[in-house]
Amino acid sequence: MALSMFRWVVVAPALVCLGVNLTEDALLQNLVVIPEHKVLFCRIDKNAGTAFSQLWRSVRGEVGELYYGSSPGAQGLGRAEVEALFEDPSWHKAVFFREPLERFASGFASKCLPGHDKDTVHCKMAFGSETVSPSEAVRAILEGDRTHGILRAIDKHFAHQHRFCGGLLETLEYYDTVEQIFPETIREKVLELFEKVGIDFPHAEIFDAIFPEPNVARAGRHVTNARASEEAFFKTIEPALVAGILRHYAPDHFLFGIKVPPWAIRHYENFLNFPRDDSDSDGDSDIY
Repeated sequence: MALSMFRWVVVAPALVCLGVNLTEDALLQNLVVIPEHKVLFCRIDKNAGTAFSQLWRSVRGEVGELYYGSSPGAQGLGRAEVEALFEDPSWHKAVFFREPLERFASGFASKCLPGHDKDTVHCKMAFGSETVSPSEAVRAILEGDRTHGILRAIDKHFAHQHRFCGGLLETLEYYDTVEQIFPETIREKVLELFEKVGIDFPHAEIFDAIFPEPNVARAGRHVTNARASEEAFFKTIEPALVAGILRHYAPDHFLFGIKVPPWAIRHYENFLNFPRDDSDSDGDSDIY
């Protein structure tokens, strides 16, 4: 049952390794280039992106602007030079991914709810309004899929994770560190990455502030604690819409091998039992 929810999804064929061919418009500038340690890091928005930006900026000695000061463009690197870095085994490539529904709930909380981030313009860019309900946000995503396709331009806080950093469908095989974000292990995983690449970070107090111990609460408007409230968030959305958003983000579940949360499977099973119009000959909900 857990896999049947993806019956609509066309999975990309296996890639033959013929060298890296980055997609220019696939958020290439979200790459973080750390030449001092030969690290190429893919920063995905809503995947502890601000924390990682603060960390890498501190590692480099406060070099450049927070989010893009270490991007390829800021360092004069073009597409061909970045492709060469991917193919160079002496450079360590790292990416931290996130369960897609948790990431969506976090993005909605930080960009569409009061008391979090001030840049609610991202909510309007993604869903057409700065004040939308969870159901309205999901409907906007699904309507966009239907009218403009699943790979249309969308605010990056809600874009598929595989579209970042030149296109992870093409480059994930080159990454040395590929880790899922869990609040209780992210600090440990970052320290493991530092050990792999030989970074001896001298400012313990800065590191502790960015990635505190698991039992230490991290305060701030940008912190949404989405994982704890994810199921409650989607309980406000009818099963058919939950099934639709699962369909939308299925490519990320497949690419990273992410387990679909048990509660989401239950929602999908409810969708299968959802009353349908018998005239719907293909068996799909009319939201598609």
